[in-house]
Amino acid sequence: MDIQILDQHGVPISGADDRVTVHGAAFKSGERISRELAHWRPSLKSADRDMLPEKAIVEGRAHDLARNNGFARGALQSQKDRVVGANYRLQLRPAYKTLGIDFKTANDWAAQVEQEFSLYADDPECLIDATRRRTMTQILRECVGTEMLQGEAILSREWRSSPAGYSTCFMTIEPERMCNRNLTMDVDKMRAGVELDAWGAPLAYWIRTRHQQDVDYGMSSYTWDRYPKYNRFGDLNIIHVFEAERPNQTRGFSQFASVIQKMKMVDRFEDVELEAAIIATTYAMVIKSEFGARSAMEALNGASFQDQLSAFMVAQDAYHRGTNLTYDGVKIPHLFPNEALEFTTPNHPNANAESFRTSMMRHCARGTNTSYEEYTGDFSKTTYSSARASIDVAWKYVSGKRAGFVDRIASLMVRAWMDEAITRGRIKPPPGVDYWKARSAVTRSTWIGAGKMVIDELKTAKANQTKLTTGETNLMNVTADNGDRWDEELEQRAREIAYMEELGLPTTDPYAGQADPETIAMLQVETE
Repeated sequence: MDIQILDQHGVPISGADDRVTVHGAAFKSGERISRELAHWRPSLKSADRDMLPEKAIVEGRAHDLARNNGFARGALQSQKDRVVGANYRLQLRPAYKTLGIDFKTANDWAAQVEQEFSLYADDPECLIDATRRRTMTQILRECVGTEMLQGEAILSREWRSSPAGYSTCFMTIEPERMCNRNLTMDVDKMRAGVELDAWGAPLAYWIRTRHQQDVDYGMSSYTWDRYPKYNRFGDLNIIHVFEAERPNQTRGFSQFASVIQKMKMVDRFEDVELEAAIIATTYAMVIKSEFGARSAMEALNGASFQDQLSAFMVAQDAYHRGTNLTYDGVKIPHLFPNEALEFTTPNHPNANAESFRTSMMRHCARGTNTSYEEYTGDFSKTTYSSARASIDVAWKYVSGKRAGFVDRIASLMVRAWMDEAITRGRIKPPPGVDYWKARSAVTRSTWIGAGKMVIDELKTAKANQTKLTTGETNLMNVTADNGDRWDEELEQRAREIAYMEELGLPTTDPYAGQADPETIAMLQVETE
């Protein structure tokens, strides 16, 4: 008779002779028992569950690094310089085909509006800033820095009269001031100070009246104001911009988050290295004695060991004092019997310190989306090819950051200003265009910030000239890469040519309309 033992599910229990097959994970990253991954089982959470509970402490550490770590401070400054630059300029490009007007009409209208806006946005009295401290470019630079440290920028649209005749202005708000009223817990429709609708879109923002750390100034830091996203006229009250990394993400998160630990370790490493270097610059001298304990006891007539040792040390000290044992005085000392004067040699610097520092710096540079050379300021090992590759990678990041973050803020600011300008009659919409029905088409724009870094200006100039001649690019793109406007450059060139003709100077351009064969060959090699 075949007898089987069944388990609680009625399945026969395998015997010792049965073949047991153990299957590993299909992917090594899915192994559950490997030594490297067995205890690494992070949970999958939503974006807000991951970010919001740790947002405050991470951003506090990021701010501390920006205050006290020179490399972090440099990365922050570099971010502002390369993304925004010295002057962020509007280039209005109305969708003239959609508006039903011709290109010349749209271009003439855009030039007039650009000049009017520039006078207001770049006014040295900072009329576009509600606090009258910054021009528009400076506001955008601040927003870029805040976004790097805290992952987002928040501006409120304010109304304050100005000598320019416009009242539209803006005020930047610290992201940490946006939080739930009375510090209540996050719920489905209220997260980190953002009130959401059924779709998860922002309805309103809850913002502290003052910063929570300003209690010593007698300010109301424990009261909140509710700002609807749109006012009763449909205008934006709050500009809240961040680059979402995951679905249903309510707030931004610090760009420093992935490298804060490494940055702090490098900070401590540098401090320890500096202390060790200071110690290494000092002289360390010891007196080595061969006078053993037995000899000392015999010499001191056999008292207790403690008394004998004390008496020996007193005698030794008296002897040294009597012989004027010095070093800076250059006197050669006459030592106690069986003693020798020795220098200790500090084992510094560590031979591996530089390679360790370089590795850590590369990690931090990558996490902040800057090149190693830009992050550290060390160009000693950079070649022309590696520098060009680094610049191209950095330029892609800058272009994306402008389009996804800075341009959005700037365009919303322009639209808010233009609403007032149209309402006041300071600016007329293009002929036959209803501004309020076609506002997106009328206010479509691009922006010009800092130019792309150039290593070899001659090669770049020849390459641009060849591409212009062959039609691979246009003057607008070339001048924008340099941080300039094509129309302003042409106007300036026309003025210069006219003045040169007035003075009787030659104005012939030897490269006009000609393609440089050497440059064409160089471009073909690079393409291959």
